Amino acid sequence: MKHLKNLTRMGKGWGVRIQWKGRTYSQFFPDAEYGGQVASRRKAMLWRDRLERQIGKPRTESQIRSSGVLPWLGKRWVRRKPKARR
Repeated sequence: MKHLKNLTRMGKGWGVRIQWKGRTYSQFFPDAEYGGQVASRRKAMLWRDRLERQIGKPRTESQIRSSGVLPWLGKRWVRRKPKARR
């Protein structure tokens, strides 16, 4: 489910975590408060989408994952294209 980018199922609710321009934004949406798992997920997705528009972050489903640090260079390297699936 690609539309779950930046959403994490955390026990009895959904967590949203967005990083943009050196800042981290996070919010938790408990199932009990929003009437169930589906409703809390929907509310979390709406909050995520609204926040991304508000802070100017472009909406995309692609992910850029950090691949670690090159110890001999002391630099961080990033894999921009996902590995091909077999």
